[in-house]
This record gives sequence, C-alpha cells and structure tokens, in this order.
Amino acid sequence: MLKWIALFLVVSTVVGHAEGPKSPPPVAPKVDNKAPTGSPMDKNKALIRRFYDEVWNKGHLDVADEVFASDYVRHDAGGPAAPGPDGQKQIAAGIRKAFPDLVYTVDFMIAEGDLLAARWTIHGTQTGDLMGTKATGKPITFSGINIFRFDHGKVSELWNHRDDLSMMVQLGMITLPKVGKPPQKP
Repeated sequence: MLKWIALFLVVSTVVGHAEGPKSPPPVAPKVDNKAPTGSPMDKNKALIRRFYDEVWNKGHLDVADEVFASDYVRHDAGGPAAPGPDGQKQIAAGIRKAFPDLVYTVDFMIAEGDLLAARWTIHGTQTGDLMGTKATGKPITFSGINIFRFDHGKVSELWNHRDDLSMMVQLGMITLPKVGKPPQKP
C-alpha cells in the first residue's frame, strides 16, 4: 500500500497543472455528511470528505474540531503549523481569504489500516493576498495529496504534498525558464 502512496506522490508532483485551468472551475460536489456506517476505513473516508466539503469548500472552520485530535500534527513543506484543530483552522482561513471561491474536489481516496491518502484538486481565483503577493485576480488549478493518520476516530497526523510550483507559476509569482532546442554539435 505504501508503495502505491509513494507512486501517487511522484505522479502528482510530475503531472501538475502549470499551464492553468483549461475549463471553467467546477462547482463543489454535493457531499453526504450523514454519519457513516461500515468499516473504520469507510468512516475515515467519510470524515475526510466532510473535512474537504465543510472546512475548505464552505468555510465552516469549526468542523475542524470534530475532525482533528487536540494533539494533531501537520507535516508541510510550507513550514510548521500550530498544533491541533486551531492550526488547521488558521491554514484554511488564510487560503480561503486568498481564494474565497475555491473548490476542493477529491479525486480519489485510498485507505489501509490507520492511514488514508486523498488526492485533491483545487480551483479558485486569487482575490486576496497570499504569501506576500497582492491579489492578482488570476484563476488557479493545482493538485496535491494529503496522507492522514487516524487515532480514535480523529486525524492525529497529516502529511501535505501539493504542487506549489504550479500555483506560483499560474499566479505570476515566479517564471520558469523557457526551454529551447538543445545545443547542436559542431
């Protein structure tokens, strides 16, 4: 299972959306947030779908208290986050402020034991400041993978891997060098 997760991480990093969205952003999917029945893995999947729908798509930040353990830890290339649900609320609030129309779509989820991997795609328009960059009004589309570890029905740990490079290129924060023809041999 972990080999599959590693493969998905590599593919999601290599296959980005650096050219930006090619179609209009989707509408947030309708998610059934009723109490799940079934195996613990099914319950974990339902909880994570609810997290993306309620916290990210609708801005109901207090739902993070129901999803994340009080000692929750986030591992992120962007640096450390405050522990517990409050750390997740701060992250979601900041991103939603920069992209108030954002839509998280869960592309797929895979669960094994106490781990769950979810690949997602974000669509949104930057109408607020982000990482020191003023609002650009530009649309973005990029993907990432979150790996969640559960303990007693709540997320206790999260590894976040997202395509920040693609987002930054789409917003004009950085410019990639042009790739030309390779040098010809004399």
